[in-house]
Amino acid sequence: MLGAVGLLGLVVSRQGPVASARLSLRLLELSLVADSSYGLQLLVEPKDGTTGHSLVWLRFDPDSALAWLNSAAAVLRTPVSGGPPDAIQWSSTLRPIGGRGGFLLGRHRKKGTLEKDHWLAIADSAPGWQAEIAAREADSLLHLILVLAPRAAIDSGPHAALDRDRVDQPAVPTHQTNGGGGSHFVAAQYVVGVDGRVEPESLRLLLAPTSRLEAAAREEVFSFRFQPAVKGGKPVRQLVQQVLSFK
Repeated sequence: MLGAVGLLGLVVSRQGPVASARLSLRLLELSLVADSSYGLQLLVEPKDGTTGHSLVWLRFDPDSALAWLNSAAAVLRTPVSGGPPDAIQWSSTLRPIGGRGGFLLGRHRKKGTLEKDHWLAIADSAPGWQAEIAAREADSLLHLILVLAPRAAIDSGPHAALDRDRVDQPAVPTHQTNGGGGSHFVAAQYVVGVDGRVEPESLRLLLAPTSRLEAAAREEVFSFRFQPAVKGGKPVRQLVQQVLSFK
């Protein structure tokens, strides 16, 4: 299932610590980002705009993603014994960092035999969104995970920034000008330091449609101020993911 496949509508780029690929499907625009500090990330832009802000953003541990690919492929090669002869055979779920939503592979089993067709389900439980992509489109995304996951890593050092769910009190904006309402989106990922400021070298801007919007997003993010996150009664560095909108 993960052999040579034609990658549909694929654009691949690399800039500094980030390698990314963009995949245009019938109903979705997918961006897969391999970051040397923040792991493997999937950004989904549904073409029907069903998520409200038109962006689903999931972040994965790259080692877990590769292990899941191997186990999912193995599960879908062999019919599960003892189950009903006609059913959907599912893989385990690849959970993102933070635990909401995830990936799982499914394949029809008819009269105890696995059929050729398979599909990939993607879900984000925060907005209650899910989608399924089938056959060649699913294979294209799986192939990208296989290619990009080895280029990604999670910074787990003693001074690494923490995710929101790993702090006692998350960073709170005290000055932030982006109020939303625009039709152009930029996904910004950055670290808020113990001084409440955005650490310049930590900023990643994803999905910026033009260099002008990228420059505007960069300027805006660097103007943000926060009360720093707290863990164990002490200020700590926190990783923040934010969708900015511009008119």
